[in-house]
Amino acid sequence: MTTPHKLPVPDRIRVTTPAAGANFTFTNSDGGLLLVRSVSFVFTTSAAVANRFVGLTVSADVDTWLRTSAGIAQAASLAVGYSAFGSANSAAVSTAGVCLPWRDEGVLLRQGHVLASVTAAIDAADQYSGIVLDVLRYLPDYLYQSGPYLAAYNLSGEGP
Repeated sequence: MTTPHKLPVPDRIRVTTPAAGANFTFTNSDGGLLLVRSVSFVFTTSAAVANRFVGLTVSADVDTWLRTSAGIAQAASLAVGYSAFGSANSAAVSTAGVCLPWRDEGVLLRQGHVLASVTAAIDAADQYSGIVLDVLRYLPDYLYQSGPYLAAYNLSGEGP
């Protein structure tokens, strides 16, 4: 008897827009594994004069195991789209968008792991919106002992 393939299911997850002046958070709470291939959002700054610095973190319990940032400032009164994906980087803030560095193979979120924005000098009227994760969903009984990575994935449903 042949073991059925347990192929990942591509999906997009819309993350709830946080209150003004707050960072967004997403917790993988459905029991499956998520391989986050990209993260996209808009950050709108208020008229309060200050430079903001936008980044992302991934954590499990109290351990933050991934931090990424564009490393460039966003000034007041701008709406800027951000996208984190493999091989990304930006040299300047542009209303056309800013790229955040991301692992080429994606970032694995197990149950309970948290993906969140971090913002230096966030103002009470700044707003995150349009937050979307492009993911591959793996079943909770995924066959690999280690996490799924694109380079290690094959169609047989068995480990590399």
